[in-house]
Amino acid sequence: MTIEARADSWICSWDTGISSQTIWEVLRGQTVRHRSHNWPCDPSDFGRCVRLLAEIPEWRERLPEVAARFPGTPWVTLIERWDDVMELYEKQIRAEAENNSLPKRKRKALTYPCYELMKELGC
Repeated sequence: MTIEARADSWICSWDTGISSQTIWEVLRGQTVRHRSHNWPCDPSDFGRCVRLLAEIPEWRERLPEVAARFPGTPWVTLIERWDDVMELYEKQIRAEAENNSLPKRKRKALTYPCYELMKELGC
């Protein structure tokens, strides 16, 4: 499938949010509908962006276009530190899955360094 076909298929899916739609709109050359506060605010939002880029990995290298479209917003710092946020996000997903597989009485209180880094970046 072409990039355009994958992108158009993704936008019709259930796994979208304002931040991932913003990436889609910028990289598809569409009008951006959400002009303010359109960056991911938490790991769930970030995860939707991650899954979009998993569907269209060619767009990963084009993320600076999103930052350029929204100068002075958290998009800039988030995209600069994308790999760091991604590493913490993946660790969090693994920790949550492991924790959720335990009986309730053995589950641990988890920390969320991905969320903390996102807040540090202004998200």
